[in-house]
Amino acid sequence: MILSLTVAAFFNSVAYVMGDSHPEGSLCDFQACWLTYFDWSALAWVCLITVNLYLNLVQEISTNRYEKLYHLMAWGVPLVMASLPLLKGYYGPAGAWW
Repeated sequence: MILSLTVAAFFNSVAYVMGDSHPEGSLCDFQACWLTYFDWSALAWVCLITVNLYLNLVQEISTNRYEKLYHLMAWGVPLVMASLPLLKGYYGPAGAWW
């Protein structure tokens, strides 16, 4: 889980150094989608690690069987959340980021 969080945080930080300071068009949309996806993914991994620790330490429940569910939640849900604005065309120049 920590490795997956590290991967999500790494790819999230890559978006801050890619491209021009003021991208336009499809690069701007790509960066926005990339940032949204990996922001939510990193947050999901932090939350799932917290839930996993609670289940293991407080409830004393083995969570090995939840590994696939954790990956589905941390990679799948952010994908849906980042794709919806992309499909609707809501990504683009915005406020301080333009």
